[in-house]
Amino acid sequence: MSDQTQPVAALEAEHQSEVITPTYSDTEKNYLSNLYTLIFRAQQDRDKKHPELNGMSYMEYYESNERIANTFVQGKKFEGDVQIASGTVEQKMLAVLSEINRLSLTPEVLAFDDRDNEMVALGHAMTDVIFKTAEWENDREKRIMRQMELLKQGNCFMQENWVKRYRTQKEYDKTLIGKISEDTWNAVMKLEYEGPERRILYAPGVFMGDIRQPESAKQPFIFTHVLSSFADVKARFGGKDEGGVNDVWDRWKFVPTAKKDTLNVTSIQNLQNNAYTLSEVQEGFVEEIHYMDAVNNEYQILLNGIMMLPVGFPLSAISPMGKYNVTNNILQFINPFFAYGRSFVLRVKEQSDILDELLRLLILKTRKSIHPPYANTSGRVISPKVLMPGRITMGLEANALQAIGNEGQGVNSSEYQMYELIQKNIDENTVSRQFTGQQGKSGTTAFEVNVLREQSQKLLSLILTANIMMEMKLGYLRLYNILENYFEPIDTKYNDARERIESVYRVTSRKLPIDGQGIGTRQVIPTDELPSSMAVREEELFSGTPEKIPGLRRQTREDLGMEPLKKIYLSPGALRATKIFWYIDVDTRPAQTSSTEKLLFREELGDIALLTNMGATPNIEELSAQHAVVWNRSVNKLFKKQQPQQAGMPVGPGGDGRPPEPVPVPNAQGGAGAALSA
Repeated sequence: MSDQTQPVAALEAEHQSEVITPTYSDTEKNYLSNLYTLIFRAQQDRDKKHPELNGMSYMEYYESNERIANTFVQGKKFEGDVQIASGTVEQKMLAVLSEINRLSLTPEVLAFDDRDNEMVALGHAMTDVIFKTAEWENDREKRIMRQMELLKQGNCFMQENWVKRYRTQKEYDKTLIGKISEDTWNAVMKLEYEGPERRILYAPGVFMGDIRQPESAKQPFIFTHVLSSFADVKARFGGKDEGGVNDVWDRWKFVPTAKKDTLNVTSIQNLQNNAYTLSEVQEGFVEEIHYMDAVNNEYQILLNGIMMLPVGFPLSAISPMGKYNVTNNILQFINPFFAYGRSFVLRVKEQSDILDELLRLLILKTRKSIHPPYANTSGRVISPKVLMPGRITMGLEANALQAIGNEGQGVNSSEYQMYELIQKNIDENTVSRQFTGQQGKSGTTAFEVNVLREQSQKLLSLILTANIMMEMKLGYLRLYNILENYFEPIDTKYNDARERIESVYRVTSRKLPIDGQGIGTRQVIPTDELPSSMAVREEELFSGTPEKIPGLRRQTREDLGMEPLKKIYLSPGALRATKIFWYIDVDTRPAQTSSTEKLLFREELGDIALLTNMGATPNIEELSAQHAVVWNRSVNKLFKKQQPQQAGMPVGPGGDGRPPEPVPVPNAQGGAGAALSA
């Protein structure tokens, strides 16, 4: 039976029987001792109480935000208590999240050479690759999650990696289904996904070397801490080489599965060869610590306290240019000297608690007014059923039950005004009711509504800026990850025409507006040998069209009503060798064309008509292309373009019935049929 099919307990027992204590060299002992000291101090520094967090520790702060953002309902404090929460803060947070998610917030790459000349086509190519890789990992859903995390906690830790994910595939004989035999299938491990992937890190499991430094790139070190099942860790670290004899990770056999001692002030002074953990580890689990030091280009992995990499292993081996692949995004800075930010929900924590408490009391008072408590003066046991409507009870004196208290009038106007006052205070500190789609108070004028929306937009602008900065940071991490790994060959093929073996690269295609032509397809094609600009232009004009008939002009894609095609060729070798300056800009336009944009375009057409009456000459082709983009249509199908010569006419001086095309010149700006070497 293979390792993949063994129960976890069996895997642990098999591994545990082989575990022995590793013998570290003196250099490794000193390194491990210093590493534990740094890790332990960073943990202690973060987990103490901070005035910036209202006197709470970070874990208390984190859990408090979670309760507020998820409308945590506390248990009953006494018999008859009400379990209810207003949910006001959560509703406002979701309204803000919906407004942010309405925008595109996609990174756009700008590329410049060493003379500060913009390389437009190269920037477009890298933007398309980033967009495509985000689609591969379903980043649209992940983006909602990280935006939610940023609003809830004021911080969002994200990590960018190039991953290879394998999956066990079983080929089986269907005729043997139901037979009890291990030979009915053949299990093989196949590569399921290879590419960039970003993930949200559990914030309490991220520790920074300097809690007073808000910029993650300037941290002296960062380490992540996570508890994983033994089976999961074995799948990543317990592999064998091709011969199936030696471990891929030499020290995997030293990783203990039994519970280890927890690191403390005493143990840190006398580590020896013992393996310590940073937190309590249950049986069958492994504590993973990934330590990164960008200043010294250093990376280390500890599995249940066992050092898995040699001393000084380079961080650049797993992260491009030796930079941190972890970024910290802050919603609202508490001060310039604190690494954690203030959350959207924390500013109304106390008001939210008071509002929920008041709501519970008002419900209790309403209950009391409808069904008040009574004192039994009869000396007999009287069932509460006697108070039900239409009930006739025999042998009971009329004054045997006496109402207790004077709260039978229910909620009065003063108490309701108090509730409204707290609600108004929360609105002023977050967003107005109108912004969340609720009806405002009666008598509110249109001017007042507009003022409230403008105030909400001002608050939203700061939140939107924080989200833009988050997407910008992630854009840079993804860009450098792509430059490092994406343009590696994925296969080889034999070129019969050139009689040689050529590398095969990933080709990226994206639907988007093509300048002046409406919605079309843009392709990014890496290749070892760049074609000429004229050859690229020919591909854009005639790709997918019938071959040329002698004596007649060959029909173009535009003639046949096909969508526009733009091709950008890249040389991976030249891309790595050329010094290029990269910048990320984030698109804040709506993700989809809104009705407002369509109305604005219609108004723009009206203004252009007025200018035309004054003597201006509009560019009809440009306006037609813009109309196609706004309505997400193909310009070739909506509008007929006047051709200089109809298809099927005799060949003219240009060789194909048309005037000769201008010869495109390869340059950093791309242009028609861009073929880029960098």
